[in-house]
Amino acid sequence: MLVTEMICLSRYLIFFYPVGPPSNNTSGVEPTCEPITAVPMCTSALPYSEAQLPNMLGHTNQGSIMGELASLWLPIVFSGCSPYIHTFVCQSYLPSCNPDLPIVPCR
Repeated sequence: MLVTEMICLSRYLIFFYPVGPPSNNTSGVEPTCEPITAVPMCTSALPYSEAQLPNMLGHTNQGSIMGELASLWLPIVFSGCSPYIHTFVCQSYLPSCNPDLPIVPCR
């Protein structure tokens, strides 16, 4: 990722998450794998078709993920800020399915 892309992304994250997003699963729901069906903007951006929920942001269903992506991330995903932001955002909200060890987007 280029420095200018990192600056653009960090400014956006600081604006929407000034104290940071939740760090892990606080929902009390056991992680499960499910087909990605309700988040069409991510189906083409991800190299896998199943995601693990709850995610690291605490979302337990794809409907709430789609709502947040539409309201917060669509403008920056399609802004041209970074060629990697679409995949990064989708991997953050819909991590690949691995119940034993969740894989976060920067790994």
